[in-house]
Amino acid sequence: MNSTYASLTIIIPDSNAEQLTQTAITGDPMGQGFDVQSDALRTYARRTEPDVERILRIRNRIQQLELSAGTFGKLPESDELKADYDTKQQDGIKDLGDAADVLQQIVDAARSTADRYDGNEQDTTAGFGGA
Repeated sequence: MNSTYASLTIIIPDSNAEQLTQTAITGDPMGQGFDVQSDALRTYARRTEPDVERILRIRNRIQQLELSAGTFGKLPESDELKADYDTKQQDGIKDLGDAADVLQQIVDAARSTADRYDGNEQDTTAGFGGA
């Protein structure tokens, strides 16, 4: 008999730049289904959310960096260099905003997944006459 064991391990960064590993989903090698550790998903969301705020702070600082026209000198190439800088700055601001949005969506999805699994577990328990 060939059985498989599936597992999803989440690496959760903590405030000391160390990593906390929690197994969020484990499969049963006997084919009995799988178990979701909703606390691991919530811990991941809680510890990742400050990263969203940090990315947004970085984006806001970069957005405030306005350079004057003569910053790169007075030669014609200096104007091209400034224009290139301005383009790269705007691209970086957009990319950081996109990264923050995606990371926030991941945080929200982790919380939502944990809530749905807990709700399903409660419904199943109640369906079998549990408390």
